Amino acid sequence: MINDEWIEKVRNYALRHYEQDGWDYLVECTDDNDIRDQFEHTHFTSYEYFFAAVWAWCKVLNDRRDDIRGTAF
Repeated sequence: MINDEWIEKVRNYALRHYEQDGWDYLVECTDDNDIRDQFEHTHFTSYEYFFAAVWAWCKVLNDRRDDIRGTAF
């Protein structure tokens, strides 16, 4: 289960690392319910596993953005 403390911690991390690895997506484009919905079927045994999953999600979004930017002339 994802608890409010984990979401708050990952959001604080995202604010501190806003310009890295897509963390700006978490800050600008999601609310707490979006995070819960994204990972609702995943059972995390620790905050570290939750953090890694959120980081990977942000990274995929960031990589997709970079691919799209790379097509601009």
